[in-house]
Amino acid sequence: MFGILTNVLRWLFSKAAMLLVIWTIVLGGFALYLASQKYLERLPEELADKERLVQRIREETNQLDEKVAALKQELDERVKSVEAIHSKLQRELEVRQKQMRGWQDQLTALKGIKARALEMWNKLRGVTTEEQQNELSRRIAESRAKQDDLLATAKEVIGQRQAIEGAARGHELKLTEQREGVLERLTAAEEERDRVKSEAERWEGRVAKSQDFLKAAFEKVGKPLIWLSLSIIFVPVLVKIALYYFWAPLLSFGRPVSLKTKAHAPIRVTKTAVAQQIVLETGESATIQHKFYQASDEDLIKKTKFVFSWKYPFSCLAAGLFLLTRVTNRVPGAQRRLTLSSQSEAEIEMAVVEVPEGGAVICRPSFLAALIQSSGDEEPRVRSHWRFFSLHAWITLQFRYFEFRGPVKLVIWAYRGIRAERLTAENVQEGNERRTNQLATIGFSPSLSYRSRRSETFISYLRDQNPLFDDLFSGQGVFLCQQVSRAEHHRQAGNFWAKIWNGLTKIIGL
Repeated sequence: MFGILTNVLRWLFSKAAMLLVIWTIVLGGFALYLASQKYLERLPEELADKERLVQRIREETNQLDEKVAALKQELDERVKSVEAIHSKLQRELEVRQKQMRGWQDQLTALKGIKARALEMWNKLRGVTTEEQQNELSRRIAESRAKQDDLLATAKEVIGQRQAIEGAARGHELKLTEQREGVLERLTAAEEERDRVKSEAERWEGRVAKSQDFLKAAFEKVGKPLIWLSLSIIFVPVLVKIALYYFWAPLLSFGRPVSLKTKAHAPIRVTKTAVAQQIVLETGESATIQHKFYQASDEDLIKKTKFVFSWKYPFSCLAAGLFLLTRVTNRVPGAQRRLTLSSQSEAEIEMAVVEVPEGGAVICRPSFLAALIQSSGDEEPRVRSHWRFFSLHAWITLQFRYFEFRGPVKLVIWAYRGIRAERLTAENVQEGNERRTNQLATIGFSPSLSYRSRRSETFISYLRDQNPLFDDLFSGQGVFLCQQVSRAEHHRQAGNFWAKIWNGLTKIIGL
C-alpha cells in the first residue's frame, strides 16, 4: 500500500513539475508586467525628488545672487563714503594751499623794498618786522604741517579704498565661482530630471503596449491554456485507461502468431560475457558492427561492407547495420581469432547464438553485433515475415518478424547480458506459458507460438515502467531476453520523438 502511494505521489509530482514549467512561463510574463508597474510607481517619486533638487539648487542660486547684489551695494556705499572724505580733504587742502600762497606773498613782500619801508614805518609805529616775519613763518609751518597731515590722511584713505576694492574683488570672484558651481549643478540636475522624465514617458508607453498585448493574448489563449494544462494532466491518464481496459483486452479474441517455416532444429546459446572470442575456420567470414570490433589476428582479410543485406536496405539503415566490417579467414587449414566487445558502453554484454543447418531464429536486427557464416561470398540467409491479417498485429502494431536461417552464428548484444529461456515438452504437456517484458525480448525460436498479453499491473504501465503488452510464449523452444529491459527506453521515456521512433521500428520488426 505504501509503495502504491509513493508511486502515485511520484506521478503527481512529475505532472506538477510539468505544469510548473508551463505556468512559470505564463506567469513570468505577468510578473514582468507587475515589476514594470512597480518600477513605474517609483518613477513619479524619483521625478519629484529630482524636481525638489532642482528647486533647492535654484534657491541656492538666488541666495548667492542676493549676496552678490548686497555685497556690491555695500561696496558702492563704502566707496562713496571714502570718496566724500577724499573730496572734503581735497577742498580743505586747496584752502590751506591758498592761505599758504597768500602768506608766502606777504613774506616775499616783507623781504622786498616795501618791506624795508614798511619796516621803517613799523619802527615809527613801534612794530618790529622780525616779529611779524616770525609770526608768518610760524603760520606757514603750521599750515604745512596740517597740509602734510591732510596728505597722509588722504593717502591712508586711498589705501583703505584700494584695500576695500581688493577685498571686494576677491569676495566677488569667490561668490562668482560658487555661483558658477551652483549653475553647473543646476544644469546637471535639470538634465537628470529630463532623463528621468523621458524614461518615465518611455516606460509608460511600453507598459501601455504590454498591457494591450497581454490583455489581447489572455483573451485569445487564456482559456486554451487552462484546457491545455488540464489536458496534460488528465488526457494521458484517460488514454492509458482506455488502452489498458478497453483496447488491450481485445487480444484475447485473436490467435497467436505462428511463423510458418520448416527450420525447427534446436539452437544453442553460449554464456554471456563482456567480450566474446570468435574462432574462424578456413573460409568462414564475420560481418561485424565496427563499434564491437576490438581485436583480431593480422592475417585476416578485412574489407568494408556497406549494407548488411541489400534485400532490406532501409531496415538495415534503421537498425544501424551499415558501414560494417567483413572479416574473412583465407589461411588454409588454420584457425584465426577475433574478439568482440563494446567500445563505448560498459553495461553491454554479448552471447553467441549458434543456428545449425535446418534451424532458424527470429531475432530483432537492432541487437545484432556480428554474423558468422561458413562462406564469405554468400549473402546472409535472412527472411522477413509480415502479418497484416492478424488481430494481434493490429493491436500491438508489430507487423514484421526477421528470420535468420542456419547454418550461422549470431553474436547478440544486450544490456547486462542475455538470458535464454527454454520451454520444454513438459511445459507443453502442462499447458504452461512463459511471459516476459516486451522491451526485453530479443528473439525466439520459430517453433514457439508468440502472442501478447496486457501488462499485469496498470500502475506500472501508467508510470511508463512497463509497456502496454508483455510477450507470451508457448510451445517447445527458446526465447532470448535482456537481463535488464532496454536501457535507452528508460533514458528516453519522456522524449516524444524517441517514442515515435520506437513505435516505427516496432512496426517494421527492428
